[in-house]
Amino acid sequence: MNFNEFKLKVRSVVSISQLFMGAFLLLSGIMLYVAPHGRGSSEAWLLMMTKADWEYWHTIIGFLMAGTALIHVDLNFRALKVLWKRLAG
Repeated sequence: MNFNEFKLKVRSVVSISQLFMGAFLLLSGIMLYVAPHGRGSSEAWLLMMTKADWEYWHTIIGFLMAGTALIHVDLNFRALKVLWKRLAG
């Protein structure tokens, strides 16, 4: 496997993982929004996880998404530069 094939596979993995992480962040954001507030709210179960579990995974996946976003920008920098030039001028 040459470098271009490897880079294409990495780009694919990063893009697909961002899609799934984005979907999870949307779901966890909705769950945190509809979860009851106040005393005892962390014990309420929403889709087999407590509010505290949803908060934990929302934070972890959010940081992973930020990291893969940096990798995504690095891998697609040339395309982003062309797009920026088209939009700016």
